[in-house]
Amino acid sequence: MVVVRVANFLNSEIVGRPTGGDWGVRFLRWDGPTAPPRHPVQLYEAALGLAVLGLLFALDRKYRERRPVGLLASLFLLGYFGARLLLEQYKEPEGISADAPFTLGQIFSVLPALLGALWLIRVLRRAAVQPARPSAGGG
Repeated sequence: MVVVRVANFLNSEIVGRPTGGDWGVRFLRWDGPTAPPRHPVQLYEAALGLAVLGLLFALDRKYRERRPVGLLASLFLLGYFGARLLLEQYKEPEGISADAPFTLGQIFSVLPALLGALWLIRVLRRAAVQPARPSAGGG
């Protein structure tokens, strides 16, 4: 996913909305020579992918066999798609009216984020009533 978003950035695809900040990027292929600075949302999403991967890796290493079944998958859905709900507001709307209250990406992200939240609640409730799994070392 990270490589895809960096490629989107290099190809001036899926650009962000104009920004007044110093971090804006001019996408000449998108706007032409009078390009306003835009949010580099492709790089935001690449960073999001790395952050979610790092978080899941750290949790896996910390909890190992004590990790409740389903914890990483539910956190991925909630973390990645929940953050995409926020990041989508910085993108130019594609495939939907600019006047719509939600972007297409937000519409597609709501269900996975909600499922992740519900699954995480279930995983944590189940872990609270079940004893921890024994370690593979037996020691």
